Amino acid sequence: MRIHVIGGALLATAVAVGCSPRAEGPVQTTSDKTKASVAAGEEQMKQQGSAQVRVIQAIPEAPSADVFTGDQKTFASVAFGTVTPYKAVHEERFTIALKPADQPEAPTMIEAKEGVDAGHRYTILAEPDRNGAAKIDVVSDDEPAPATGKAKVRIIHVAPAAGAVSIFAQGDKKHAVIDNVDFGSPATYQEVDPAAVTVEVAAKVTRPARARSRRSRRSSRPASSTRWSWSPARRPARPPTS
Repeated sequence: MRIHVIGGALLATAVAVGCSPRAEGPVQTTSDKTKASVAAGEEQMKQQGSAQVRVIQAIPEAPSADVFTGDQKTFASVAFGTVTPYKAVHEERFTIALKPADQPEAPTMIEAKEGVDAGHRYTILAEPDRNGAAKIDVVSDDEPAPATGKAKVRIIHVAPAAGAVSIFAQGDKKHAVIDNVDFGSPATYQEVDPAAVTVEVAAKVTRPARARSRRSRRSSRPASSTRWSWSPARRPARPPTS
C-alpha cells in the first residue's frame, strides 16, 4: 500500500496483482516505506478464531498514537502517514481507541466500537471528518485475485478538503486510471492493466454528485459508533454528549 499526501491529508492506494483465483495462504502488502506486511491465510485465521487488522493514521494534526483493540495495545507509536503491518485480533466486537504514544493514562483521543469476523482482514482508518473533527472507519481488505494479466487498485480517499479527484499515470492527464473518487466513496478495488507507473492525483473538474455513499461494510457486522475527545480544530476537547 502506498500513501499520497494531498490537501494536508491522505489518499491510500492499495495494489493487488495476480494471475490465479484467490489463494488461502498468507497475503503480503507493502507500505510506503516498502516494509512487507504478511497476513495469515483465511483458513488459518478461522482455525485460530482471529481476524487480521492494520491501521492507517490519516489525521495530519494528530500526534503519534498507540492503538488499542479492547484492553490490548495492538499498535505502538502510529504516526501520520503510517500503514502498520497486519496483526491478529481475537475479539469479534471491541473498542478501537487511539491514545497519545507512551501515555497510557492520557485521555483517549478518538475511539469507536467495531465488529470483525474471524478469518477476514480489515484496515482501520483514523481520518478527518468533513466537520473538522476526527473519526474511525473500518474497511474490509478481502478481495478475490484479479484476472490473469490484470491488477487491482483501490483508492481510499481520506482528504475531505480535496474534493473529488482522479488518478492518472504520470505524464498522461487524458486517461484516468481511476476517475472521480470523492471523500467517503466506497473503498472498492478496480481492475486495471498492470504497469510500473508513478501516479498523480488531480482535482476532478466536473461537479461531484450530491449523493454520497458510505464506504461498504460487511452487512453481518454491527454498525459502529464513534466518539472523540480531540479534533484538529480544537485540541484537546471534551467528548460530545448525545
